[in-house]
Amino acid sequence: MLIEGVRNLNFHNSMPRRKMSAPNKEPIVTAPTHSPFHQRLMRALRSWRRRAAERRRAHVDARHLAGMSEHELRDLGIGRSEVAGLLDRHR
Repeated sequence: MLIEGVRNLNFHNSMPRRKMSAPNKEPIVTAPTHSPFHQRLMRALRSWRRRAAERRRAHVDARHLAGMSEHELRDLGIGRSEVAGLLDRHR
């Protein structure tokens, strides 16, 4: 052995064994209950993530519209001067 004194390098040897309630039964596992604080935090994080995705989409749309030619914008039925107003109204 190259490294002396280190015996628990194997993951399976370092984990404590779970005790079984009966020889042929699986251990009973219950789902954790979340506190009201945890629930509010998760809701706030989901809301933040949704708003961040909406902002990213809006920026991509704005860049796409800004990169379009006058002819392409006219095909959509809008003028270059209307692009900023449409993006602001959408937000």
